[in-house]
Amino acid sequence: GGGEGGGDSQDGPLTRSTGTGIRIVHGSIDEIPVSVFANGQLIQSAQYAESTRYRRVSSGAVELFVQGVNAPDFVFSSSTVELKKNTEYSLFVFGSTSGGRAASILLEDPVVRSAETRGMIQVLNGYQGGGNLEVSSNVSGALGSAAFGGSTGFTDVPSGVHSITVTRRGGGIV
Repeated sequence: GGGEGGGDSQDGPLTRSTGTGIRIVHGSIDEIPVSVFANGQLIQSAQYAESTRYRRVSSGAVELFVQGVNAPDFVFSSSTVELKKNTEYSLFVFGSTSGGRAASILLEDPVVRSAETRGMIQVLNGYQGGGNLEVSSNVSGALGSAAFGGSTGFTDVPSGVHSITVTRRGGGIV
């Protein structure tokens, strides 16, 4: 757990992150590959439909900005955030530049991992025009809902194969 984040330590049957880390989840279908910088240092880059591993960053106040990989003049977003010690984050890039709704949001991820016989599912909604999405599993039932640019949060589920169904609120499978 945690990829290249700050490392993990065992805490009973659960694994807990012991470093502060950020990963990119790129969900903007018409967006170019992006690079994420923290306090001017490149963290990593990602292209559409890619979810990177966590990279260690310092906790505390951090200036985050996202720019095009081959278009450094194109700054996708920029903000100063307070990163907690021993916490991992997903920087979710979503929306559409052609539709004028491209954005990014920093989501705090759980720092405690499930036991070996369990897993965690999270769905991020980057479906522009889809409204709120409802998510369910054939094994675990309802997993939550997510507005555009939002998350269902993480749901602890039994390990194994799950069929995930995503529907628009009120019907219609996505």
